Amino acid sequence: IASNGNYQSYGTGIPARGRRVLGVGAYHLQFHSYVGGQAYGSTTDGRIKPDLVAPSYTECANNLGNESLDYFTGTSGAAPYAGGAAMLLRNWMIVDGTTVDPGQVYSLMMLAGVNNGAFPPDSRQGVGLIHLPAAGKCQYSKTWVSDGTATVDIPIDVPDNPNPQWIRAAL
Repeated sequence: IASNGNYQSYGTGIPARGRRVLGVGAYHLQFHSYVGGQAYGSTTDGRIKPDLVAPSYTECANNLGNESLDYFTGTSGAAPYAGGAAMLLRNWMIVDGTTVDPGQVYSLMMLAGVNNGAFPPDSRQGVGLIHLPAAGKCQYSKTWVSDGTATVDIPIDVPDNPNPQWIRAAL
């Protein structure tokens, strides 16, 4: 998890544009809006950054005194929230003793965004603001895909149930 960067003209920063790295954009909590002017765009291999957006512009402790507070802003202020969300999701995934890897947590983080569907190449929000699920059941798996892979079947058990159900997936 890495801050995407606050200056659009510089492009997405390193390490946020790296493979297997969640690039985090900022959402201004006081104004309830996505932060303009932050870094976004395509990487050289065609991925879109930021991957998701987390809260920023929140009050926190600073180093001016024992009771001194200040606002932590921009994508640097958002990255700790994304890290905390990832930790909560990981802990939820392993509660029954299941072993998970970082890629599975990455995928679930992508599912936790408020935007559905593929995002456009000029996206400034990725999957949008993180919104962790309040409850529910999650099934996850992993498989290997390569240039030579034509199809992959991943079985999903969908029980007969009169309650509404939906399926979301991330690759």
